[in-house]
Order: sequence, then C-alpha cells, then structure tokens
Amino acid sequence: MIKGIDVSHWQGTINWNSVANDGVEFAFIKATEGTSYFDPVCTTNVANAKANGIKVGVYHFARFSSNAEALAEAQYFLNRINGLELDLPLVLDIEVDQGDIGKSALTAAVRTFLDYLKSQDRKVMIYTYYSFYTNDINVTGYPLWIARYGVNSPGINDWTIWQYTDSGSVKGINGKVDVNKAVDSFLYGLTEEPPIDPETPNLQVTGDTAYSVTKDVFLNQMFIENKHTGERVEILGVEPIITDGLNGKKELTFTISLTNENQIEYDMLINDNILVIDEKRFKQQRYIILDVDADHIDFSKTISAQHTYVARLVNNDVSGTKTGSLTLEAALNHALKGSGFSYVLASDTKGIKPLEQENFGNQNSISLMDEIIEDYKVELDINNTKIYVYKKMGKRVNYLMDTRYNVSGLKISSSTQNSTTRAWGYGKQDDKGKYLFDPVLYIHPEEKDFLIDGYPRWAEPIRDDKYTKPSSINDALENLVNPYPEITVNADLELFYDPKLEELEEPFFKGDSVGMIADKGNGSTYEDELRIVQLSYNPLDQYSKPDLTFSNFRKDIYDMQIDDKVRIRRQEKYFRNITGGIRNNLPQQVNMMLTFNGSNWFINSSNISTGSVSVIGDAILVSTGGLDINVTSAIVNEDVKLKTAGFDATTDFTSTNNTVKVNLIKAGAIASPLVNVPANSQISLSVFQQ
Repeated sequence: MIKGIDVSHWQGTINWNSVANDGVEFAFIKATEGTSYFDPVCTTNVANAKANGIKVGVYHFARFSSNAEALAEAQYFLNRINGLELDLPLVLDIEVDQGDIGKSALTAAVRTFLDYLKSQDRKVMIYTYYSFYTNDINVTGYPLWIARYGVNSPGINDWTIWQYTDSGSVKGINGKVDVNKAVDSFLYGLTEEPPIDPETPNLQVTGDTAYSVTKDVFLNQMFIENKHTGERVEILGVEPIITDGLNGKKELTFTISLTNENQIEYDMLINDNILVIDEKRFKQQRYIILDVDADHIDFSKTISAQHTYVARLVNNDVSGTKTGSLTLEAALNHALKGSGFSYVLASDTKGIKPLEQENFGNQNSISLMDEIIEDYKVELDINNTKIYVYKKMGKRVNYLMDTRYNVSGLKISSSTQNSTTRAWGYGKQDDKGKYLFDPVLYIHPEEKDFLIDGYPRWAEPIRDDKYTKPSSINDALENLVNPYPEITVNADLELFYDPKLEELEEPFFKGDSVGMIADKGNGSTYEDELRIVQLSYNPLDQYSKPDLTFSNFRKDIYDMQIDDKVRIRRQEKYFRNITGGIRNNLPQQVNMMLTFNGSNWFINSSNISTGSVSVIGDAILVSTGGLDINVTSAIVNEDVKLKTAGFDATTDFTSTNNTVKVNLIKAGAIASPLVNVPANSQISLSVFQQ
C-alpha cells in the first residue's frame, strides 16, 4: 500500500520536506468549493509538495443541488486549477446532499460534474464516506476514494484509495491530518483508468476533440482504428446500432456512404480493422469488422462487427477436459484458459452450486462460455476483455410502456416451425463402435399439448462423445427440446425529451424489468412486468428508439393465446347451442374493473350499472345484475401489483345466475382475496353474455 494525505488551509503551513521524509508519496490538496471559494494556500501547497517529490492532485468540495449547478461548479473548478502542474486525477468530494434532492437526482448531478471534466480530457476520481456512498448516491464507474474509520477494510470492492483515519500524525504537519492508503498500482497506472462497474449506465466522453459543453454531456463517439498502426479516425454522419443481449455477444452494424469529407475513414472500413465506440455502460469498446458489404455503384458500405469478446474467444481453442463436480469459477477458469480474458463474479452468484460436468473442454472458448450460460443459468455483461458474471442482471425500472401513451405499435408473431417435443441422445462409443450406454429418449412433459395430428415433433438427435453417462445427456436433451412457440415481439416505443421530466424516469437496459400495458383486439387488456433480455440501440443518440426483446413474453404470450383459445371454444359452444342458425352478433360483452381498497373488493368501473361484487370464503363473486341472460364465458387479468405479490387470478362462471367467480392463486393454491393483497390492486374482467 502507498501512503498519502489530503490537506487544506486548515493544516496551516506545512513542511513538505518533512512530510516526504515520513513516507508520504502522494497528496490531495483542496482547491475549490461551490462556485466562489478557492483555497488560499492551494497553489503554494501544490508547488511545495511537488518540489519534494510528492505526487499531487487537487479536489473540489461539492455544494450543488442540480445538474446545472454541478456543471457550473465543474467549470469553476477547472478554471481555477488551470495552470497547476498536477499528477493525480481531479477529485470530486461529495459528502452532502445540499438541496435534499434525493438519491436519483444527486447521482445525476455527480455524473454531470465528472463527465464534464472527462470531456475536457481530465482524469477523475470520486471521494466520499462509506455510508453516503452506500445510501445517498449510486455512482459507479469512476475510481473510488472511500473514507471509513475504525475498521480493518473499507468494506467496498474496487476502491483505489482508502482514507482510514482523520486523526493521523505526519511529520511536518501540526495537529491531526487525514491519512490514506492507495493500492500499489495507483501511482504507476495513472494513464489507465479502472474498468467501469456494470451496475449502472455510464455515459462517457472520449477522443481528442475539444468542445464546450453547455447543457448535455452525452457526447459519445465512434472511431475506426488501423489494426497495424493503431491510427484512429472519427466516423461521423452514421447511425450505428449495437445489439446487446444477456449472453455477452454484442454486434455493431451501420451503413456509410462515401462523401468528399469521409474518404479516409471510408477507406479504413475493411475487414479486421477495429471499431472503437462508447456504449451505454462501457466506454471505448472494441468491435472487430468481420463483414463488409460494399456497393460499388452507390459507393456505400454496410459494416458488421463483432465485439472482441466474440471475435477473440471463438478463435481460442481450449485443450483438455474437466469431468466431475465443477464450481462456476472452475468452469470459467477452464473456458477462458489462454484467452487473455478475466471475469468478475457478481454477489448474487455466490449461491450457485457446483454441477456435474463431463468432458468439459476441447472446444473454443465461446462455445464453452455458451455451455456455462446454459448449465449454470448465468448472464454476462462484457467490458472489452473483462467479463461480468451475474445470476441475474438488471433492476426494476420506473418506466411503464403503455399502448395508450408511449407505444405506438405492438406486433406479436408466433411460430411453431422449430417447436420440438422429443429427441434421442447418443453418447460416447468405444473402440468397437458400441455405445457406453443405451441411447436416451427425452420426451417433454407437456408433449400431448403440442402434437401434430397426434404425432410428436422430433428434434435433431444429440451425438457427442463427451457424454459417458445417461444423466448428463438427459440434461442436454432437456435444454434442446422446446415445444413452445417462438414469440417475436416488436414494440415501437416512443421516446421523447422533455426537460421538465428529466431524471424522473430511469434509463433502462438489458436485464431490467419494466411495466407493460397493452390493449388486445378482443377487448381485454394485457398487463404485466416484462424483462428486457436484448435491446438494439444507437449509442450516439440517447433519444433514439430502442428495439426491445422481452424474456417472459414467450410464456405470457403463450398464456394469452391459451386464453384466446378458451374464449374461442366457449364461443363455438355458444354458437352450437343456438337453434335456428347462427346469430349475426357476438355475445354482449360486459367489462368491469375490480379494485381492492385494503379491506374489500369493489367495482371501480364498468360499462353496466347493475353489477355488484361480494367475497364469500376464498371467492370473489361478481354479479352482472338483473339482466335476464346467461353468462357464456369470462376472461380475467390481474395487474402488476398482484403479479409482483405472487398472485394469479382465475375465473369460472355459472350459467344460471349470471355470476362470475374469481379466485386468487398463490404458490399453486387458492388464496384468500382479503389477506396479504396489496392495496389498490386491480383485476380486469370481461364477461360475455347471451
């Protein structure tokens, strides 16, 4: 560890020669506070510390309470320290929520301050104390200087400097002083910033271009790099698209047309050259150009580039195999052997148990990583050669996609062309061609629901010598066979920029969960919480509309289809029961919205005035009133609050008294509709009558 101090005018006159002789190798000196204070001894302390061989940096004490104030303070800080000869990153000292603006707004302001400094080609660092860092801000992705006293360690991963006391004693300084420890690489790796933590998006500014930031520091750039010389040229006037999913395989595509201004970069866009671009989470990501489609009549090129994670690992062959119980770490170590890649395990992976593996290896690294994703049920985020491994990525985002408000189009396509219900598995053969175990037939437990004319749907068999026992190949067959329809969802999400709403809605990314409300054509409403497993976006335009792919749409949309089939069957039954021919009109539809007020259920809205609701036992009984007609079918949907609390709503109807029974199901059993139900929960009910 490297010893350092931080000082201000409060330490008075300092004998920097004595400080250096006491083993101090670096010092941070207070420069500014707010937009009007400059420490009167800052310049003197910087000069004298450097004269005695001590590495020097300066810090700014934050007083801002908005993005605008943060930008103003950053500009003031930079203006006052211009001309100082510094060695260390510029530090933002954030210890107070000056305007009591809350965690989200303060986090945004902190990022505004730091990102402005980075846009001016300055290295940055953040200083704060432990409880403030863990409770009052959510800022990762910057080198961290953390203050925490009276403990054996700071209790935070990836810190760069630890201020372990505010009452230290150093020769040459009268009275007490803050004393710090820095990691050994701190003074020797100042040109290389630590990797960005993937917990929150980080919009960085890169490149050598000088510019003035007036309002928005979102200034991502893209460069083409010559793989031989390292020469970089910025690419302008294109709309790149990054497609990023939970398996780490990121792709970058765009089309560029030749002009008089872009001849150099246009010519550099050839196979195996490197695209360098800032993403939502990580800066300076490297993509290898693998496909170039050139049109020599229109003078344009369509570029497809794979992230270095894919381009390099697919060419890294791992020799040797592992058999037996492997932890996640052991599997990762083997899969990445000789690749030059490293990994970071998120805290939620600690509960992942070792798995039995057979002949794990003798493939390229990307294939082995795919096996790890499938077997250990993990998700990946990639920062160049660093792989972040999660059991589950993402967070719940305060964002609602609504077809009545910000989703102008919602298309759902389903296909069963690739659906399968069973498959054979063939394992290792001996020298005489005899299998070590009998072939294994796997049949999906729900096969009967997916037969075609009573016949099964066969998947291609697995034939692989790596399997030496039936249990292993059975697991592989279980992963292979999938009878469910492939669901493709295209949500045309309308993003807009309104300064009044700035910071009220969080940005979302892969792994995040967002709310969705969709009106269906049959009059019912689909409402659920959906998880984003892939998105395609333009990293150079923060207000472009992303293309989203959702994870639980497959099952939920399939459930919606089942509901629709039930509706169709009931309508067919209704038609068959009508004598004298088919009526011209469909049954009358009654729509109701049931709401729980914390103690009971009531009809919040309805298109009839005669309905009523009561709770008897574990059932919610809904009457359509005095209409002398029979209920023929009913469809029910629960809202996000009920879903989140673990409830599903089911319904049945009685054709003699026009009463619909609604039950809440939790953990596979009927639950009381009055116990542990969140207040203001809602159930939408559509009733079809004769």
